[in-house]
Amino acid sequence: MFLKSELLESNGSSVTLFQLSALQRIEYITFMASEEKAVSADSDGISDQEMTARLIGSNIRCGARLIAMSL
Repeated sequence: MFLKSELLESNGSSVTLFQLSALQRIEYITFMASEEKAVSADSDGISDQEMTARLIGSNIRCGARLIAMSL
């Protein structure tokens, strides 16, 4: 069985993205859980604006990690 791949083209550049293996998926889910834990730490004493910034940063880190793993 082979992992699926797909060519992604954007702004004249192209890159092939590969489906994550089961072990990579487990690693990614573990990373997401640690990100969620880090974002929610000390969440009681911060403003809504700070929480929004934390959530956006976490979202960017998770997306970047997923793309890096699929390359």
